[in-house]
Amino acid sequence: MPGDDELAVLYVDDDVVNLRVFEANFGKELKVLTCESGAQALELVRSGKHELAVLLADERMPGMTGSELLEQVAVLSPYTHRMVVTAYADMDSVMRAVNRVKVSRYYYKPWVKEELQQALEDAIEIYRLHKRLRAQDQTRSTPASAPPGASAERHSAPAQLARALVEARRSAQALERDLAALAEKLSALGGAGAVPEIVRLVAATRETARRLLAELAAGGETGMPT
Repeated sequence: MPGDDELAVLYVDDDVVNLRVFEANFGKELKVLTCESGAQALELVRSGKHELAVLLADERMPGMTGSELLEQVAVLSPYTHRMVVTAYADMDSVMRAVNRVKVSRYYYKPWVKEELQQALEDAIEIYRLHKRLRAQDQTRSTPASAPPGASAERHSAPAQLARALVEARRSAQALERDLAALAEKLSALGGAGAVPEIVRLVAATRETARRLLAELAAGGETGMPT
């Protein structure tokens, strides 16, 4: 099994040019794997040679659509985050995939690098946290008297907690960025009587956001509360 620092992103598209563009955009920051068909991707998943944190598939491919691929991957590798790249004309099939195999996100062509990169990094972080929590959970056993379904509930709760941590961290980062921009604009105004008080409030709120980010980072490093 690959180490935690080798979590991979698999992109599947029958257009080789699209594969090269994806690898050029994300290959330096992430471990990127590519496949030209759903069948090739399934072979890679079944091989177990790579730990796939994310699988991103083009919806419109010959032989096997992206959503059909992800439906099989959901069984073979249930913890892998599943995403779809689609054209507007494919939306009906994509929405069926969202409902059927719990596709976490979908993106229209052409995708925006910054947006997609943030989504990939978030998915990898959620996978990493969930993996750590699963490892911790394996050290405990479900009591014999536990009601049916207790084990499944215990496994789903860590996933929700990990996802909530990443989303909260993103929100806090966005808040801090917005407040920093607002502080610059207010400072540029000067003179107006109400500005000093507003600047003080913005500074206090920024400090709260920084503390929240620090607490969230600490939570991620410790593997979350047990």
